[in-house]
Amino acid sequence: MKHLINSSIYDPPTETNFPEQVEGIELLTGYNPIPESFFRSRVVSVHLPYAIDWYAAWSGNKKIPKEIPDDSVKHIFYGRDKGDIIDNLHSAIKLASTLDPKYGILHAGNVSISEVLKLTYSDSDNKILSAFTELVNSVIALFPNTEPPFRILFENQWWPGLRMLDSTDYKILCNKIEFENWGLCFDTGHLLVATKGAQTEDQAIDILENVVDKFSDDMLESIMTIHLHTNTCYNYLKNYKPPHIELTSITKLIELAYSHVCNMDQHEPFTTKRVAGLVQRLNPDYITHEMGAPRYEKKINDCLSQISILSKSDGIKEQVTFRT
Repeated sequence: MKHLINSSIYDPPTETNFPEQVEGIELLTGYNPIPESFFRSRVVSVHLPYAIDWYAAWSGNKKIPKEIPDDSVKHIFYGRDKGDIIDNLHSAIKLASTLDPKYGILHAGNVSISEVLKLTYSDSDNKILSAFTELVNSVIALFPNTEPPFRILFENQWWPGLRMLDSTDYKILCNKIEFENWGLCFDTGHLLVATKGAQTEDQAIDILENVVDKFSDDMLESIMTIHLHTNTCYNYLKNYKPPHIELTSITKLIELAYSHVCNMDQHEPFTTKRVAGLVQRLNPDYITHEMGAPRYEKKINDCLSQISILSKSDGIKEQVTFRT
């Protein structure tokens, strides 16, 4: 398996002089051409842009306010209506294809803007996944032979949609996705939020192992990559009380939501040796060590720390400290 680190076209340009344990980048892309500064030779995979409440625009249940700029609309809703959404996501995939990635990741979930600061949600997984597959099928149908230019991997979240708490959501995808070149990305941190969090890393591994026990063999084989990171957000979730605010500014609400999400989805490195057993069991082709540290040096060292835990079982060299 290959070890990748997450990066983004929205980050300040940084040197990609990675240590040898880091074999490439998973690059978050957007709706503009990929800057040359990200050294195309190091990009192995892409993370396609995500919209928080695409279902609002896709279903037509909510009218997107005209005062929201088009760029913000893309990032919050994917577009103003179905046609706009299809065009924007199709364009994002075409732009990402210029990197010739091994695969691209797409979040398969949705949260209503009115519920983004809550911990319970009114939409069902079935409802969101049914709409999501309709959306994705419509986009991919525009490509030659109705297949994407690279494999699309659907990533789990804690919001309604693909949560990966068992094989139920995966079966919906199998029944409704109309193209062949797709698979799964298993995000360990998202799963921990979906299961209401852990207090310790050992509890986190217990939770992850118990959930993986429920995966069917074909679902396990569909997991091509893991976003490997942990959080111990149990106490935050237990004590959290949604703020009482009026929905007067969507952009302000998104700002508040970002802080809330970061408190839940902490993107810390695993330090327990037990994580190696979990990774061996899932046996992905790729692992993205999706670290949340804001400083580049800390992010690299967190990645190396996590790789070193796995090295004892797959022969990777021991951790070295990286300095910029």
